[in-house]
Amino acid sequence: MVERDSIGLFGGWSGIHVGDDAILLETLRKIQEDIPEAKIQLFCSTPEITKNLVINTQKVEISPAFRCFTRETTNKLLSSKSFLERLYYRINWLIKSARLLDQCSKPIDKLNTTDDELLSFIKSLNRCKILIFSGGGYLNSDLRLSWLYPSLMLIEICRRLEIPVYLCGQTIGPLNSAKDKWLVSKIFKNVALIGTREDKSVEILKDLGIKESTIIREKDAAWNLQTHTLNFDLTDIFSQENSNLIGISIQDRGTYEKDFDKKLIQQIINRFPQSFLVFFPHVNTDVDYQKTILSEIQKTHQDIYQRAIIIPYDLLPNQNKTLMQKCKICIGSRFHFHVFALSTATPSISVFKQLKTSGIFRDYQITELCFNPQDFAEPIKNTIDIIEKVFYSSDNYQKLLRDCISNDNISTHIVLDKAIQNFRSSCQITS
Repeated sequence: MVERDSIGLFGGWSGIHVGDDAILLETLRKIQEDIPEAKIQLFCSTPEITKNLVINTQKVEISPAFRCFTRETTNKLLSSKSFLERLYYRINWLIKSARLLDQCSKPIDKLNTTDDELLSFIKSLNRCKILIFSGGGYLNSDLRLSWLYPSLMLIEICRRLEIPVYLCGQTIGPLNSAKDKWLVSKIFKNVALIGTREDKSVEILKDLGIKESTIIREKDAAWNLQTHTLNFDLTDIFSQENSNLIGISIQDRGTYEKDFDKKLIQQIINRFPQSFLVFFPHVNTDVDYQKTILSEIQKTHQDIYQRAIIIPYDLLPNQNKTLMQKCKICIGSRFHFHVFALSTATPSISVFKQLKTSGIFRDYQITELCFNPQDFAEPIKNTIDIIEKVFYSSDNYQKLLRDCISNDNISTHIVLDKAIQNFRSSCQITS
C-alpha cells in the first residue's frame, strides 16, 4: 500500500512555455513557502525540461502527465480526413481512455500493466492526498481531445481514489456542444473547489448547475510572479532608460491574422519612428513566426533589425516580466503577455481577444483595449489609432492601472490556500 503523503500538482507544462511555466513557478513558490515540509508530485508532459525549470527540487518528484497516454491516438484522430477514419480513431480513443480509466482506478497491487510510464503515473497519483490543477485556459471544446476530456477523466480517477481535486485560476469554456456541457456538469460536481479567472467562466459554471459555494473568482497565479534581476545584456536597449520600447507578442493563428500582423508592425514602425520593438515569444514556434514577419517587412524596411529584437523564448518567466515592465506599451494576443504587463501597470492592448483576455481587461477598466480587429471598418487604421492613443497617454493609463491594482478586491491563490489548508489538516501539520 502506497502512503498518501504528497500534494499533487497538475497543469499545462509541456516543454518551455512562458505562460505555463509562470503558473508553475508561482504555484510551487506558494506551496513551498507555506508548507516547506510538503512532498509534491508534479505531473508534466516533458519531465526533463520541467526538471531544469524547477529550482527547489528537494521534495518535488516529477512524473509523466496523464494526457501523454492518449496523445498518439488523439493526434491520429485529429489528422484523420475521412468520416470512416475519424470514426475508427474516435472508437480507438474511447476504448483506450476507458481502459486507462479502469486501470488507473485500481489498487496498485491489482495492476496488470507493463507500461513503465503508466505505472509511474499511477504510483505517483496514489501518493497524493489532494490534486491541484494549477491554472490554465485549456478546459474548452476546442481542446476537448487533448485537454478537456483527459482532464475530466483524471478528475473522475481522483473521485474513485477519494483524492480531493482543486481547480485553480481556470478559464472554463467556451463549451460549444451539449456533450461537453453534460460531461463538465457531471464531473465538476465532484470537485472540491473551482477557481476561475473571469466572470464569464463563473456564469458558464452556474448555467451548468455547479454549486455556487464551490466556485471562486480569483486571479491567475502568474499575477503574483516576482520580477527578476537581469544578469545578462541582450542589447544596450535594455541597459538604458528608454521610454519608447513597444512590447509585441504575436504567434501563428491563421492566414488573415498573419497578414494583419505584418501590416500592423509596418504601420507601427512608420507611425512611431523613435520607437524600438521588443518581440516576446512564449514558445519556440513563436520565434519562427516572428522571424518570418520581420523578414517580410525587411523588404520595405531595410533597417528593421535596427528597430526590433526578438528576445530568447527560453528566458525565465520572471525575466520576461522584467523586460515587459521596461516597455512603454505592450501589444499582443497571448494571455500571460497581458498578465505580465498589466500586473506591472504597463498599458497593454489585446488584439484578437479571447474569453480569458476579455476578463482581465474588464477587471482593470480598459475593455476598449481588448478587441477583434475584424469588428472594425478599417482593421489596421482603427487598431493603430488605439495604439497611438495609448502610446501618447501611457502615463494616464499607468496611473489608472496602479489605482486598479491598489484597490483590487480580486485575490490570487484563494483556492490554492484552501487546498494547502486541507492538506495541512489531513496531515495534522501545524502552521
